Amino acid sequence: MNNSATCPTERAALQISPALLERLACPDCRGRLTTGGGGLSCTSCQREFPVAAEGTLPILFSPDSEFFSREHDYGAWRRPEQTPVNLKSYRSSRRLPQTSVSAITDAAWVRYLQAIAGKWVLNAGSGTHLIRSNLEHCVNLDICPHSNVEVVGDAHHLPFADESFDAAIYQAVFAHLRNPFQAASEIIRVLRPGGLVWCTVPFAHPVCRAPRDFFRFSPDGLQSIFDGLSVVELQASGGPFRVIARYAENAAEALFPGKLGSAALWLVAWSLQPFKYFDDALVKRSPECASAFYFVARKPGG
Repeated sequence: MNNSATCPTERAALQISPALLERLACPDCRGRLTTGGGGLSCTSCQREFPVAAEGTLPILFSPDSEFFSREHDYGAWRRPEQTPVNLKSYRSSRRLPQTSVSAITDAAWVRYLQAIAGKWVLNAGSGTHLIRSNLEHCVNLDICPHSNVEVVGDAHHLPFADESFDAAIYQAVFAHLRNPFQAASEIIRVLRPGGLVWCTVPFAHPVCRAPRDFFRFSPDGLQSIFDGLSVVELQASGGPFRVIARYAENAAEALFPGKLGSAALWLVAWSLQPFKYFDDALVKRSPECASAFYFVARKPGG
């Protein structure tokens, strides 16, 4: 039945590539989507979806998604006419050192990109960042519109057809998902047999309030969530000192009021910065020192 609450808000001619349209599916019934009337329509349940940004950005939320109420507002979103100015991060604006100086995942990341070169890749939770690599067919998905996002949707209800991607990338996303088991099952559903997933997760880290922070993950927990996939690599991606430094910074700022607290944070941050260079060696020597993990797994078959 047609849902008037989800009628398209823009009537511009759609500019969705046939290759992307082929991969899109209704997040409710998994029916095929077709173009018409300035929006997208499900051939199975006849539900209509808005396409924002002058017909270039599908807004595909399931009514079961906690973000469904945003659909109408996002349907009116337009891409900025000018390239957004890169704002300084919280740490750089306060002249704080890098959170991590680790290079422990660099080689694994290069191997992964080489393995998926030329294939269709889902980059979920892309935010404002682009993956600068050899990827030719990368679909950026996020719960909010951004200039580089190609589909707006919920990782718990992926708006893609079964077995429509060769690989998936979830960089620091799973801690922010309300139901990681459901999200993982969706990844497995949209991956083709033999498809690869790259996932990075925190194990020990201060609370991150933006957007929301639900979980921390151990290696056993990761394998449990992605039950059914074959583990290719599961290794530490961060050591203890970057986390010790963050907790110490938070404590210093909390102990002292106003500018004194900011000064204490700055002093603690730079005092502990040299110790972060021991992190990679520590996690190689002892996995118990890990503060985060990266995970590469393969869907059986293919």
